[in-house]
Amino acid sequence: MITPRTLRRGLGLAVLVATVQASVTAFAGGLIVSPVIIDTSIKKSGDTLPPVKVTNDSGEDWEITVEFLPLGHDLSGAPTGAPESYRYSGHKLLSVKKPKFKLGAGQSTNLEVKVAAPAGRAGGAYAAMYVLGKPVKNVAESITSYVRVGVLIELTLPGTAKRMISPGKVYAVQDGGKGPITIFAAATVKGDVHEKIGGVVVVTNDKGAQVATVNLEPANVFPTMTRNIKATWKAPATLAKGKYKLTATLSATGTGKETAYGTLEMVKPGEAARHTMLVTKFQTPPVVQKTAVALEASVQNQGNVAFAPVGRVTYLTAKGDVAGTARLQAAAPVAAGQKGALKGSLAGGLAPGSYTAKLEVMNDADFVLANFTSTQQVIEKEVKLAGKISKFTGPSAKEAFVTLEWKNEGNVEVDAEGIVMVADSSGNVVGQIPLEKQHIAVGGSASYKRGLPDGLSQGLYELRAVVNFGGATPSNQTLKHFVQ
Repeated sequence: MITPRTLRRGLGLAVLVATVQASVTAFAGGLIVSPVIIDTSIKKSGDTLPPVKVTNDSGEDWEITVEFLPLGHDLSGAPTGAPESYRYSGHKLLSVKKPKFKLGAGQSTNLEVKVAAPAGRAGGAYAAMYVLGKPVKNVAESITSYVRVGVLIELTLPGTAKRMISPGKVYAVQDGGKGPITIFAAATVKGDVHEKIGGVVVVTNDKGAQVATVNLEPANVFPTMTRNIKATWKAPATLAKGKYKLTATLSATGTGKETAYGTLEMVKPGEAARHTMLVTKFQTPPVVQKTAVALEASVQNQGNVAFAPVGRVTYLTAKGDVAGTARLQAAAPVAAGQKGALKGSLAGGLAPGSYTAKLEVMNDADFVLANFTSTQQVIEKEVKLAGKISKFTGPSAKEAFVTLEWKNEGNVEVDAEGIVMVADSSGNVVGQIPLEKQHIAVGGSASYKRGLPDGLSQGLYELRAVVNFGGATPSNQTLKHFVQ
């Protein structure tokens, strides 16, 4: 299935991104691509892959662009971008004769993808081929649509590859406390090529008696990456309260069998314990280089049992490389429905630069319950948070808006947001104008143009602007404005 996602940037531009989950054909916005998953072995460098058919099913001519990017996957198996440094990235090994061409309305073409593997390179190679389509511009139109469809390419290169898998932990979840129970067994590929990993899970009670045997659904796992292999168990609604042992036997062609363990807790007959966590706050204020980074996340337990979650923060560079990791812990179990805090630090700090701080909240089975990302700035010298309202004017005959500009005069990027309160001649606040959050670079400005609240009667009003940006005190400014 292809799940389309539309992003809008400014006016008159729509970008449609098709994320491949599992399919042989992708259709998005008039562009048909087939297949969208290629899993094959290469006999020698210079071989070509099975042809990728691209069809323009729209009523207009299209400009097509083909590009290759690194490919990875997350714990659920969903495709993700891999860092440039990923050892098994295959995007630089692949090419097409014409990466840019035109395709007329109703026409099709087959793309021949060539593989050029360096001498001596064996194992796996992984890449995403993106087919970008853009209608030949019609000057009469105000909107231009771009369609991007991904093809997942998983290759086994010639030569002898090391094959080995490693088990993780086993965890069970139930949606809403009823219905089937989904069992996840984590598996990591320690070898050089992707493996299709499957197996079985045996469920036993506290007396060691076997309750059920469930088959795991085989799934591909890339080298060095971990994936949760899934099984669905239609457990009886009368399954008694208590704890059960889960024993997963994982296997793949050419590898030995590995065993992983976990537990299933039933809080009452037919209802499993649910570990569900929501991240309500995770801030990463700017820090000075090579100093400890204090970390804290606020979470809320949305499950039905108390448990102590843990957090893992991964700092990624602009290229996707890992610059550091930190672990966060809760001081005590968080009761169901209650809030708690996860705290920790990155002791050694980071070099100057801008990083993506990715927070993963997990239970004791290392199952990821929630994700949250933030931007971490690291600067060379002391952090300075400063700024001012550089322009604040009321509506006029030439400009029918309240205009406000706020300038960042500090040495770090900031998020600024605020409000303009409208007070009458007696000082009573009779209206508000929200100023939404904007991310502002060093030396940059945020600009707002907003209308006055509706229903103001004739008279003199005071406009009170307040902009919060993380400094000790917000920026404030007032002005008088007469409403006709």
